[in-house]
Amino acid sequence: MRLSFVAPPAGRVGQKLTIRVKFRTPAGHAGGTVTFTVDGVSVPGCRHIALRSADTAACQLTGYKAPGTYVVSAHYSGSQKYAAKVVTAEEHVVPPWHKVWILSPSGSVRTRGGRSAGSTSIRKTGALPGAAVAVAATPNDAGYWVLEANGTVKTIGNARHERQRGHRSKGPFVAIASGINSRGYFLLSASGVIESFGDAPALPSARSRARAVSFAITPDGHGALILFRDGAIAAIGDAKALSDPAARHARGPFVGIIEDPSGGGYLVLSSRGAVLAFGNARRLGSGPTKAAPYRAIAATGDGRGYFLLGRDAVVGFGDARGLFGRSGTLRVAGGGVAIAGT
Repeated sequence: MRLSFVAPPAGRVGQKLTIRVKFRTPAGHAGGTVTFTVDGVSVPGCRHIALRSADTAACQLTGYKAPGTYVVSAHYSGSQKYAAKVVTAEEHVVPPWHKVWILSPSGSVRTRGGRSAGSTSIRKTGALPGAAVAVAATPNDAGYWVLEANGTVKTIGNARHERQRGHRSKGPFVAIASGINSRGYFLLSASGVIESFGDAPALPSARSRARAVSFAITPDGHGALILFRDGAIAAIGDAKALSDPAARHARGPFVGIIEDPSGGGYLVLSSRGAVLAFGNARRLGSGPTKAAPYRAIAATGDGRGYFLLGRDAVVGFGDARGLFGRSGTLRVAGGGVAIAGT
């Protein structure tokens, strides 16, 4: 069996990556040995004896410093007559520094991943029910901002309030995004005006007859793509709008947009769960219809995956999937308003 994982980027090493393989062995079978290798090299301490039916072998992998894709192989050796059969494989090797923030209608924020991968925490922001509309994380995962419709920004952790630059808008506000570092952020109003705070560069606004619903900041922070409810996309600054003939037939309304890390493409999410790819952005899948209507999309920090926020669940794709186990889905009691990812 062969599985693969993506190693952490520079500066984020030493995390434990776990892979589990489940075996089905016949009753009374004495067992055999399960060994793990990475790129053909044995992993120390990863030898397991399969003794019972549906036994599970697990291996923790550490110390893969160079970014890239590694191939993990699980080998079973035992009696040929009673060779165990691999029936399931759970790829829990998605880097645990990926994290998702889920904003609830009550204004609380639920997190999963990051330093405490696999755990869940609830933190109150003080927002009134119905007032919180968006959440954005600081680049180092140590804090976040919560935006209310009237433009009030709540701060948690190392997120800070910053002085406003450039345009002013009366609101209502619909989205927030972090700037090029944790000292700046952007707000988007329903009319298409972007407000900049801290060291986030001032950006021009865009107008449309439709309501602005989401935006994506370019990698250098000097441009943005503004998504309107009817699917129109306005490119400002150094951002570039791209055309896709297939997108003309997509049914809205549209609710979210994320940009590819290269700046050469982007993904757009409809409320039905359809994910549309533009340019060189890679579409990894669309949301299941049973979780519709969808409300938001958020990318992982390395751009190799994304989260979709549905009616009562968050669905992960690419390297976002591993945060939620084999199903790739996290149920959200009471629903969510918005999400952010790193």
